[in-house]
Amino acid sequence: MPHPLQEFLHSRRSFLMKAGQSAAAASLTTMLPIVTASDSMAQGQAQLNQQDTLPPDKKLGWPLVGLGAFATEQLIPAFPLCKKSKLVALVSGDAAKAKRIANEQGIPEKNIYNYQNYDSIKNTLMLT
Repeated sequence: MPHPLQEFLHSRRSFLMKAGQSAAAASLTTMLPIVTASDSMAQGQAQLNQQDTLPPDKKLGWPLVGLGAFATEQLIPAFPLCKKSKLVALVSGDAAKAKRIANEQGIPEKNIYNYQNYDSIKNTLMLT
């Protein structure tokens, strides 16, 4: 008959081993949806890449209000990647900054607004 301490250690060892295996299995199952979502996203991106880019005259034009870090570091660099949108106007309190960015982005000077006159964007039938 085994010693009670050996039986305790054996059952404790078995318990810890099974608990570890269960934890490892559980962590793997939580990763499966991530892989599936990642694959799904990749498929969606592939489908998006297969769609035709609209010609510039058919893209939806957007004004950008404010030229802070988010606009200059995130939004403006993303517009050339857009297939159905384009940046067509800027609104800024800094006229020199707006003019510089407009020149860099090919935006006509007539489509540069400030905070005092940016309500007049609504009177423009087509921003180009």
